[in-house]
Amino acid sequence: MLRTSPFIAALMLTSLVACSGEDPAQPGPKKDDIDEPNPFAPTDLEDAVDALATALGDQTDASGVKIAVVANRHSNYWTPAQIGTGRAASSIGCFASFDATSDGESASQVEILNRKVGEDFAGISVSAISASGIEPAIGNAASNALNVITFDSDAAAGSQRAFYLGTVNYDAGKAAGEKMVELLGASGGKVAAFAGLSTAANAQERVQGMKDAFAGKNVELVQTYFDEIDFDVARTNVESALSQHGDLAGIVGVYAYNGPIALGVLEAQGKVGSLRLVAFDLDPSTLDGLAAGTVDAAIGQRPYWMGYLSVYSLYAMKALGPEQTMDVLKPWLSGQNGDVFNTGQDVVTPDTIDHYRDYLASLGISSS
Repeated sequence: MLRTSPFIAALMLTSLVACSGEDPAQPGPKKDDIDEPNPFAPTDLEDAVDALATALGDQTDASGVKIAVVANRHSNYWTPAQIGTGRAASSIGCFASFDATSDGESASQVEILNRKVGEDFAGISVSAISASGIEPAIGNAASNALNVITFDSDAAAGSQRAFYLGTVNYDAGKAAGEKMVELLGASGGKVAAFAGLSTAANAQERVQGMKDAFAGKNVELVQTYFDEIDFDVARTNVESALSQHGDLAGIVGVYAYNGPIALGVLEAQGKVGSLRLVAFDLDPSTLDGLAAGTVDAAIGQRPYWMGYLSVYSLYAMKALGPEQTMDVLKPWLSGQNGDVFNTGQDVVTPDTIDHYRDYLASLGISSS
């Protein structure tokens, strides 16, 4: 039930990896075309798109409207979001760009946002590398009448962004912690967490959620290792943890690459199966690990929908105005200030991996 526009899509795919042969113009699935709903299909997000499309109605030529989606750093994790960005732009008929930094530095991300302001973009969606560091760029955009939302990782409290779109990272971290408690059982044990950006709200909130899940249980988070999205450091961190904590019982990979890297180290050291491994995100290696039983569980986010809903929401803000758009989205907004659009999360296990892969196939993507 995704809206189809008569206009030709214009999509600029910049500063990110190619889409691995996946077609950015392929439409998403229609709920009415699915005989038995897949348990992982987010019908609430599909309903939100339908509500925005209905409110927009028959638009005049939208080709002059430009929307920017800006991720944190180059990563295969963002490929589904890039595809979602392209499909939404195709549906509406507007122009959309998808960018990311090459170095993971907040200053680089601020530079991208400021450049978009100077290029007459109508709206920006950004995954903040630094919750506070992104604020000057958001303020600059707002002062130039651009609508800004955040996705995946939020800006600081009191930000001028309109709302946050993405996983409620504290809840996702708590789900990972609860799954680890379940996996370790009565014996419990020590757990190490491995994450990317130490300044990003998403990493901080996920780790706090894990800590709270462990509170009062016989499970201890002994250390969190940050790698600042340096894969060599990420690998060394796992090796160091295994050396420093010989009685480690579990590993949680907080960013998409942390789980696969941890699995690689466990394989190299012959320790697969001796520790419980919970990953975040459904990287191809994580999907394979779940299928093989070498990954015990993964917390799936929905980056495809973060890209898709970013474009639809920002275009609606331009076409309808921010206030009317927020009214349309109100049933999906939560949080103390009503400014959080929770895209939800999935807990995927070896028992449910086939259903999850079927869901990805229905979107025409291979990972998430």
